[in-house]
Amino acid sequence: MAADNMEGDSLEDEIQHRIEAGEDDEDAFISVLGKDQPGRLRCYGGGITKSSLKKDEAVRQVQVEYDKKVLSLQNQMHSMQGILKMVL
Repeated sequence: MAADNMEGDSLEDEIQHRIEAGEDDEDAFISVLGKDQPGRLRCYGGGITKSSLKKDEAVRQVQVEYDKKVLSLQNQMHSMQGILKMVL
C-alpha cells in the first residue's frame, strides 16, 4: 500500500516538475502517463466513455424535470383535497 502511494507521489512530483519547467498542464500529464486509449476516459475506470457520461447527464436532467412535475402535481392534489374538505 505504501509503495502505491510513493509511486503516486512520484508521478505527481514528475508532473509538477514538468509544469514548473514551462510545459503545458495537459502535455505534462500526457508525457508522464501516456495518451488516453481510444473510447476510454482516464481516471474513470473501465467502461466509461464520453458518450456514457453525456447519457448519464441527460438521464439526470430528465429525472430533475420529472421530480419537479411530481412535486407540482402533489401540490395540486393537496390543494384539491383542501377544497373537497371545505365542500364536504
